[in-house]
Amino acid sequence: MSIVKRLLCSLLIIILLVGESGCMFNKKVASDNIPKIETYLKTKYNAEFEYVSPGNDVWSSVTTSVVFKDASENRFIVESVDGLLSDNYNSILFDEKAATVFQDIYEFDYKVFISTGAFLTGKGKIFKSVDEYLKAVSIIHISIYTDCQTSETTTIAPFFANAVNDKGYNIYVDFYAVTSKKYPTIDSYGDELVLGESLLHGSFRVSTDNLISSEMWRD
Repeated sequence: MSIVKRLLCSLLIIILLVGESGCMFNKKVASDNIPKIETYLKTKYNAEFEYVSPGNDVWSSVTTSVVFKDASENRFIVESVDGLLSDNYNSILFDEKAATVFQDIYEFDYKVFISTGAFLTGKGKIFKSVDEYLKAVSIIHISIYTDCQTSETTTIAPFFANAVNDKGYNIYVDFYAVTSKKYPTIDSYGDELVLGESLLHGSFRVSTDNLISSEMWRD
């Protein structure tokens, strides 16, 4: 083996060892934080939660995360940055309720699902209503599905503009027109099987000033 290859092999081994030690360190830090996190969650939500596992942090991450679950087995993330805790449990409390805000806006049949899991809040961030929560979320991710004809679906953007008018919401929508066979099986946000079976896929964003941007329709 040449000197260059030996050096490359040695360098690779060092990188792997450093990465592994970093992962172990992050997991230890996360585990050491469990009692503190349990107190944080109980104080914030007045409920009991159970630790599940460490999060999927990369070894170089400045954030350590852990997975917790509530009494109904709903899982969520708690993150720690320089000792400050935040979590996305509000997405579990509000996503299903929030979907009703965007239901029955249109004349044709459709399903709507919302995901706000990327929005984390810290100590004291409690929301009293769906509307208050949605106004706080930086981007509300929405998936809409219908089996209506293509000619009817391109009206969806103006409808959404009217729906968020004066509400103060920022939304990003993925819209799918799917086959009549596929439509009844869809029951959750971002159904992974939809992309290959959609007749039409549109993505657009509606901002708080009622402007539609990044609109794309693909047959």
